Amino acid sequence: MSSSKLPRVAALRRQQLRLEFASIKVSPPVGVYVSLSPSDPALWSGVLFVQKGPYASAILRFQIRFPPLYPDLPPLVTFTTPIFHPLVVPLTTQTYSNRPSDLDSVTGTIEEQLPPGGFSLRHGFPQWFIKTERSTVGSLSSSRSTSGQNPGNIGSHVEQDSGLVESSTDEIISRISSLPCDIRDPKKSDFTDVTALDLLEYIRSTFDDETVLDSIPLEATGCPNAWHAWSAHRRQPRTGPATERRSSKDAGVSSPSTLGRTLSPDSIQRSSPQARSPGEWNWEGVWLKRVKDNIHHSFLESVLFGSSSRAGSSGDDMIRFQKLDHSVLTNIKEEILTLQESQADPRPLA
Repeated sequence: MSSSKLPRVAALRRQQLRLEFASIKVSPPVGVYVSLSPSDPALWSGVLFVQKGPYASAILRFQIRFPPLYPDLPPLVTFTTPIFHPLVVPLTTQTYSNRPSDLDSVTGTIEEQLPPGGFSLRHGFPQWFIKTERSTVGSLSSSRSTSGQNPGNIGSHVEQDSGLVESSTDEIISRISSLPCDIRDPKKSDFTDVTALDLLEYIRSTFDDETVLDSIPLEATGCPNAWHAWSAHRRQPRTGPATERRSSKDAGVSSPSTLGRTLSPDSIQRSSPQARSPGEWNWEGVWLKRVKDNIHHSFLESVLFGSSSRAGSSGDDMIRFQKLDHSVLTNIKEEILTLQESQADPRPLA
């Protein structure tokens, strides 16, 4: 039975999450490890080991909070490891809408509020953010605390003409680039039935597949600065350290004095009478420097082995790393390889 067709009973929805978690343990996405909270099946903790692509070797912690009406409503995905990514809100910024302020609002959508570290799902699962019925707006209002929706904008959208809302749906879908991966068609009858495995596979693909990053539109980003920096990185060849330092200063990001924080367009405008929009900044070399710094930070011992003071950490991670000496690690590797070989070449039955 489709999980989206389950009765809106909290106990049934929680049981469905337990079943989905059990299925992930059988066939997990490559490089993704998740753990279920013993007291709350709606709270998952995960670690992503990026094995290829532009973020290769990064070790990223994240949490997923599923709302009571999941999969009718989107979960809230939050990264606790700092990472410069188009879909991830920087940990050092205040809560803000994930739509850039210089873009016109899209009729029929409800602005998504993301906390620091929040991961925008608007690109991979646009169906969660295209709601044309008033009853859906009511459901979003009642569940906004867990799904990350903005209650302040609901009223203004409800008053819009229903015909105008419906006519804009196709336009919204067309503005979101198609994904080179198996994501359900939003126009199908079962488009709301997104499994936790679908969600984890999509999250992984946004870190290890350049084509997925290229397909993200600006209006679906969580960090517009990272989107501009990635676009410039894809357009231009690699540059030397001198060029990177100069471009970082011009763009107002990631200079030695501002490492770890991103200057907003508002701060640039206050400091310069002739401020330029982010699209006009010189982003050359910015993405490469910021991502290299984030990847290096992600596998520091203070981050991996229990520093509760790191940004975004609550000090009670459900997935913890243990520092092993070389001999113990070698024995574990040999045991894993032996197990894999026995599974790949089973003995014939007598």
